[in-house]
Amino acid sequence: AISLQPTSASACPLGAVTFQVSATGSEPLNYQWQKDGSPIVGATRASLTIHRVRAEDQGQYECTVTNACGAVLSNPAVFRFCPADLGCDGTVDSTDFFAFLADFFAGSPAADFDASGTVDSSDFFVFLAEFLSGCP
Repeated sequence: AISLQPTSASACPLGAVTFQVSATGSEPLNYQWQKDGSPIVGATRASLTIHRVRAEDQGQYECTVTNACGAVLSNPAVFRFCPADLGCDGTVDSTDFFAFLADFFAGSPAADFDASGTVDSSDFFVFLAEFLSGCP
């Protein structure tokens, strides 16, 4: 039985997110995390940490816990990426806007919001759309 379900989370660029599950039952307990229904290779512990999150990491995460008696699937936890939260404080505000502008005018790869490999006006408009939508 699952005694602690994973909880939904959001994170900012290059931040980290951790999902955790606890289960009771006959040992040994085996864990397998999935993202959007597909197993994550090597994710076989009671917790799953995603370091340096990116937009591609968004999705639904759940864990299957198995033992000799059977299997149980956790409730899903949703991960949402918040690319405009450059300050990693859970809000999108003027501080994030000015941080983007500093990166943009410096030509920093951190301002490459369209992932084109160059920092140009397209990145400004992609950032602006994210900024105006805020964090999920």
